[in-house]
Formats: sequence, structure tokens, C-alpha cells
Amino acid sequence: MHKAHFGENRRQVLSWLTEHWLEDGPVVCFVEGFPGVGKSELSTELAMHVEQLEDWQVIIEEVVERAGALQGTLSDIAERLTTLGVETMLNTLLSEQPNPAFALEQALRKPVLIVLDEAQRLFKADTGEPQSDLAGILAFLRARPTLRGRLLLVSDRLVERARWSESFPIKTLTALTEEDAIALLDDRLQGSGTLDAVPPERKPELIRSLGCNPRAIESLVATLAYESLDEVIGANPSLWAYQDREVSRDFLQRLEQDLLERTMSHLEPLQQRRLRMLSAHRRSFERVCFDVICGGVAKDANDFRNLLITRFLLSQRQGWHSLHPIIREIGLAHLRDCGPDFRQAHSKAADYHIRPYEARAMVMDQKRVASTFAELRYHLHHAGRHEDLNRVVLSTADHLMKTIKSNSKIPAGEELDELISVLTILLQDCLVRPLEYYLARCLKQRNRIGDIELALEHAKLAVGPDGPRMPRILSLVSKNAWVVSTMRC
Repeated sequence: MHKAHFGENRRQVLSWLTEHWLEDGPVVCFVEGFPGVGKSELSTELAMHVEQLEDWQVIIEEVVERAGALQGTLSDIAERLTTLGVETMLNTLLSEQPNPAFALEQALRKPVLIVLDEAQRLFKADTGEPQSDLAGILAFLRARPTLRGRLLLVSDRLVERARWSESFPIKTLTALTEEDAIALLDDRLQGSGTLDAVPPERKPELIRSLGCNPRAIESLVATLAYESLDEVIGANPSLWAYQDREVSRDFLQRLEQDLLERTMSHLEPLQQRRLRMLSAHRRSFERVCFDVICGGVAKDANDFRNLLITRFLLSQRQGWHSLHPIIREIGLAHLRDCGPDFRQAHSKAADYHIRPYEARAMVMDQKRVASTFAELRYHLHHAGRHEDLNRVVLSTADHLMKTIKSNSKIPAGEELDELISVLTILLQDCLVRPLEYYLARCLKQRNRIGDIELALEHAKLAVGPDGPRMPRILSLVSKNAWVVSTMRC
């Protein structure tokens, strides 16, 4: 669904990004703005421009609120870059001693645009200052002005103007003017077939009540597909009384939530249930997720997806989909209060992530396993599907056992790093003695700082009826390494 965009400020920011920043740098740039002013759509339009440039690649990743958010986000970016043929970032992250700053720098050596949406989730609480890990990465990139790639951080908080940020351009996306807000309202009403839902004389006061905020205007239009304007305002008149008040972040969120809850209430019960299931996803998801939610019925999946898009409840970028953030919060609140729905939603999400592991002829992509297993484990755990988690672990181990023997040849370079990372992740959840032994051999062969001691730990685990004899295991490490490790125990 193509949407027209409005606003001189938006045009100027986009023009600067495409005509100056991409060509002249610097490597890092911030775009800040109030929630709902169109920052994500601006980054999408920038991405569409970059995709037309020769040799350029684009990755847009939303930062997910989770433990280790930065590490997880970088891993997600690295995974998507790998699908585009850029593997250096993931290989660096999967090494035994990963350096996130160096890993990102490896990717940015190539012509690639990386967009971190919701970057404020990597800031210190209630501030515009980055957490220490992100600050370290930004300082590292600031000292490398010749990198060809670009990193755009999109924040709904004002970025702190301080010494750490003085080298980075910060562009502010503002709310629309009243004239542009009315034009946007008319465009969205026409697109939804409800052009007469708002009388012309009521539009100025209405868009002022909405803070001239594009996303809030779209939320209103979605509700007007089901109710009249008088019904919407009459249900909560105090919320709509403008009276020259300041449109704060909290007020706008309450207003949007009221509108979106009313929109959801008009969906069929089955569609409401499916929408709540989607809210379990922490990350954006591909189109096949709708097939999973709709039980494999293609028409239902397409109708459901189109309904969410036309009602402004779902956004799509580069083939990836994500729910309106307030819709997701509403859905999660319901799931937390309803145990059966909570488990079923996570079970459906697990079904989406588990597909590659259940293929009859499973092809082990070591990079993908290293970066996606955490999501599958998360959803299987919350769904209470512990047997399935064990089965996935064992099936992956079985696949590796068919291709790797304890005496198999050990690869070198990046391939060795990838294999060590995959085996390390897998063996956290199961004990497969031949693979423990092979991992020990791989660590000994790589021989970085700490590898010999890790090799000894895995060699000890390999002892058993299916593993090599003890003397052979002890030959993995030098006598000195054995003594040091024994003393530490």
C-alpha cells in the first residue's frame, strides 16, 4: 500500500540524507522526532532510494527491548547481511572473542546502509545518551571517517547534545503544519473510502487535537471506517477537548490507544485473536508468518494481512512486517492476562521459527543457526513446548553428526569460527560426546587466547562410551595447560 507523504521539514531531511549524507558522510547520523511523526517511513523511503544505487545494500532493523538488546540487534543485522552476501560482520561476531564495534566496522567497509529503528532503546533510561556499549561503538566509528557504508540511528527521544555526539549530524523530524496535516487527513480518508467522514469545518480543530501527528491521524482514519466522528469523540469527549493544551507524548499515546482499541473492537473475533497472536513476536516477521497464523489457508492469510495494512495496524519494509507499536502493547497486555492465549501465541511464533529445523532434508546454515536459535528457544519456552525444544536441539545435533565425526578434518579461517560458534550454541542444551570432542579439537586448532582451556572443558565432557579414550583426550592440550586448568578447578 503506497502512502503519500507531506511536510516541508520531512522533504528537507530526506533531501539532505540522499544528496549529502550518503555521499559525503560522516558514517553515523541520527534522526530524532516525536513518536508517530513518520521517522520509520522516512527511513523506508531513504532505503528505497539507496536500493536504486549500484552495489548498495540496505538493512533496516528495529531494536527489540530484551536483555542484551545491542548484541541481539547486531546479530540480527549480521544475519540479514549474510543473506545479501556480506558475511564479514557475522563471522566477527561468531568468533570466540567477538568485538561488536569491529564487527560493525567490517560491514560498513562495503556500500551498505544500516538503519537502527527505535534506537532510543539503546540509550540510558529516560535520556538521550547512549549506553556504554553503544557509546563505545560510536566512538570507534567516529575515528573511521573513510568507511563507505552508513549507519542511521532513528530515535523517538531527543539525542543529547554533548561531546560524544558533536561529530554526528542530528536531524529532527517535526510534526506537520496544520495545512499539511489536513492534506494528509484528506489523503488517508480518500484512500479508505471515508472522505466525507469529517466535515471540512471540523478538520482544523480535529488535527490540532491530534497534535498534527501523522500516525495519530491514521489511527483516527482507521476508526472512522467503523464509527462516525461524533461517536468517536462522544465516547471520550475530555480526551478530544483541545483548549490550547500541549500535546504531550503520554497524552498522544492515550489518544492513539483509545482509537486503536476501538478499531480492534470492530474486527471479527477471529481477526482479533490472530492479531493478538502476532503481538508475541519480538522481531519483525516475514509474510509466511501470516500463513502460520491462518493455518496455511493462503486466502485467509492474504485477507488478514491486507486488512491490517489498510487499517494502518501493520507496516511493511523490505518484505518484513511489524505491528503498530501500540497495537502490540495492547495485544501483549491481553496475552499476559490470559495464560492459554499467551501460550498459544508463543506456540504459533515458535511454529514460524521452527520451520527450517523441521525440514525433511534439513540444510544446516551455520550462520543462521547461530543467530536465530535464541528466538526459537524464547518462544518454545514461553509456549511450554520443552519437548519440542529438546527435539530441535537433538535433530540439529543429529544432522551435524551425519556430517561431522570426532576425527573429521578441521576447517580453517572464517569457516572454523562459524563452526565453533554453532557447536558452542548447540552444546549448551545437550551433551553429544563426539561433537564435544570435535569442538575441543577445533578450539585447539584455532588456539586463540582462552581456547586451550575451553578445549579441555569440552574434552572432559567428551569422555564416555561414545567418546574417545581419556589418553587421546588429554593429548588435545599441552601438559602446562592441563596443570593450569587443574589448579583453577
